[in-house]
Amino acid sequence: MRDNTIDARLKAAMNIGNLPEPQGDLSDLSALHTRKASVMAPQSRTKLLGGGVALLALAITVPLGVSAITQLPPPLFTLAGGGSGLGAEAGGAAESSQLMGDSVIDRSFFIDTEYQVGPGLSPDGGSGGVYQVLLSGTPESVLARVSSAFGLAGTARESEYSDATMPLYVVGPDDGTGASANLSWSGTGQWSYYNSEVYPAPVCETVDEISEEGTVVSYDDCEFSDPLGTPPSVDAAKEQAAALFAQTGLTVAAVDVQVLWQDDLNLSLFASIQVEGMNTALEWTLSYAGSRISSASGHSVELVEKGQFDTVSPVAAVERIDSGLWWGLASSEFYLGAVATTFPAPVGGEGDVPETQVLVVTDARKTLLTVWDGAGNAWLVPGFVMNPRDGWYVSTISLIEGVIELPEPIPSEFLRDELAPAPVN
Repeated sequence: MRDNTIDARLKAAMNIGNLPEPQGDLSDLSALHTRKASVMAPQSRTKLLGGGVALLALAITVPLGVSAITQLPPPLFTLAGGGSGLGAEAGGAAESSQLMGDSVIDRSFFIDTEYQVGPGLSPDGGSGGVYQVLLSGTPESVLARVSSAFGLAGTARESEYSDATMPLYVVGPDDGTGASANLSWSGTGQWSYYNSEVYPAPVCETVDEISEEGTVVSYDDCEFSDPLGTPPSVDAAKEQAAALFAQTGLTVAAVDVQVLWQDDLNLSLFASIQVEGMNTALEWTLSYAGSRISSASGHSVELVEKGQFDTVSPVAAVERIDSGLWWGLASSEFYLGAVATTFPAPVGGEGDVPETQVLVVTDARKTLLTVWDGAGNAWLVPGFVMNPRDGWYVSTISLIEGVIELPEPIPSEFLRDELAPAPVN
């Protein structure tokens, strides 16, 4: 009787002769799918499923004891070493974290933190979009638009600090001695405007002192004055910010401009590119010193959607925090009014810190995080911003494993040795 099993019919169709019997039932494709199909974009899943027979036919030609060959989609990109990296491309969110106090962030490197799942976190996964961030326009066109918005004369030229790895362009003085616009033509194409002239020139006098060695040491003792005037009202500043943001590439309503920082003499505002209804770390900023605009910044980008991908639950994401590899940059809105982490008082000798600080995660808010790949390109990926009870906000990428490739971890001992403050004599 003719053998009509799928194994026999496939062998006959391929005329492969008497090869060793493959392991298992070839009608079962599950062994070939080592990664869930749903981690890929819909078009990718269609291609894989449509090629299932071809993969199956290839698998049965492999001799016994040799692993079957599968065609799995490669990761979209590899994260930059040490997570996403926080450099010139960080934008307003980096500025806001500095305003909240660098000492809190720095000290956390020297404390072992244990993150625990608190009540209310969802155990359910989901999905989210991944977006590639591409440069838009040319250095000349971007800086021409910025110069027009802020009343700068001149054309873009390559900065004296520019090199092949970090192309930089400038309009105005390259040393910050006057109003100027600068552009980094990589990553998110971040531009910045700065006007040092809003600050009165310092009054300095030369002071001579005798050093411990008995020599005369001279230095300038300078007195700095506050900027003149006071910032406009918040409503008026938001209207002006929205108009300037529109001239430089971000269309936003004044009501969506938020206050980043405010005191009697200074006012800083920001607004974000919104994707899927969520603010991102791709932000435009505007700052006043006294009554005049002192600085501004923005980006030169377009976004390309790469597909929808599966994401882990908030409960599962908590386990990723400790490694630091899943970090991404969130919108500044998450840091407004944040309470810095309170560490227990040191115990033991001077400079000692507790071995473990326990922070309980009670809130995980879905967002899009900005990350960088190993080549310096920016991406938006789904993630959570988590608020440990009585702690600092932390961010975690929520993509399931395999969608992107993680960098090699940096040993915590190395970080502590490199970042530890110098001993005080």
